[in-house]
Amino acid sequence: MGPEISSRAELIDALRLAAELEHGLMAQYLFAAYSLKRYDYEGLRPEQLERVRRWASLVTLVARQEMEHLGLALNLLSAVGGTPSFSRPNMPQNADYYGAAGIKLELTRCDEKTVERFQRFEAPDELTHPETKKK
Repeated sequence: MGPEISSRAELIDALRLAAELEHGLMAQYLFAAYSLKRYDYEGLRPEQLERVRRWASLVTLVARQEMEHLGLALNLLSAVGGTPSFSRPNMPQNADYYGAAGIKLELTRCDEKTVERFQRFEAPDELTHPETKKK
């Protein structure tokens, strides 16, 4: 868990950071999903094409969830008197850009390495950082 928020200004900063992070995650998921082959003329057999389309659908679903999270963060930001924005850093950014979260911002084609990175994004803290396990 992060530092305790004790003022409205800190809450606004945290919500802006959350929106920025969700925006960056969404962009990465969408880029990966649309990097996959989509048509039979791209050299896939029909059964491969169907499998790839299912993968793209799943990655797009996660991107849509990140869009929902972005909307929630921006709505909360508005509710506490903050000004919503769609800022995010340019990509790529090192994994330490967001501190201990370890989220590397980069647009990569959908491959095994990218999927493994996405799994780390979505894993509960207890799995990726055992030292944070609740006692």
